[in-house]
Amino acid sequence: MKIPILAVLGNHDYTSRIAEDLMKYLRENGIHVLDGDSASFRIGSETIGIAGTRGFRGGFEPHMLTDTTEPESEVWVRLAEAEAAKLGAALGSLQTHIRVAMLHYAPIPGTVRGEDPETYAFYGCSRLCEPVDGHAHHGTYRGATPAGIPVYNVSAKVTGVPYAIIEVGE
Repeated sequence: MKIPILAVLGNHDYTSRIAEDLMKYLRENGIHVLDGDSASFRIGSETIGIAGTRGFRGGFEPHMLTDTTEPESEVWVRLAEAEAAKLGAALGSLQTHIRVAMLHYAPIPGTVRGEDPETYAFYGCSRLCEPVDGHAHHGTYRGATPAGIPVYNVSAKVTGVPYAIIEVGE
């Protein structure tokens, strides 16, 4: 059975300093790398759209990093805002029955529970919830955004396998 394979890059991919080359390689080998874009599929009579981007760090409400007069902090805020905007545009482009957001960084603290609380800000950012409502090494498998949208942490260290199968629909 041929099934589509989708991916978003994460912090280790960007740390390598060859993220563009990696995306090109993956795409040339049949993997749809999402970086602010989306893919749609028909499954029976339903359509599913998957929008993705890596997301970024910055913490979670009420402790989320905000604008300051410090240029270094503002870089993080702008990166998180840009990733949220890319996700919002990709989700907004989907005209499907079901929409899925695929991220490396967590949009909620619920799926990073199990990590050291002092490191939560490095695993994601609440700004990523904005386009969903309207990355962890331990963490928790399932959580929800403030509006109740399910969020899954499919890190191999959480699931015990290097992939996740999530049933969507009724």
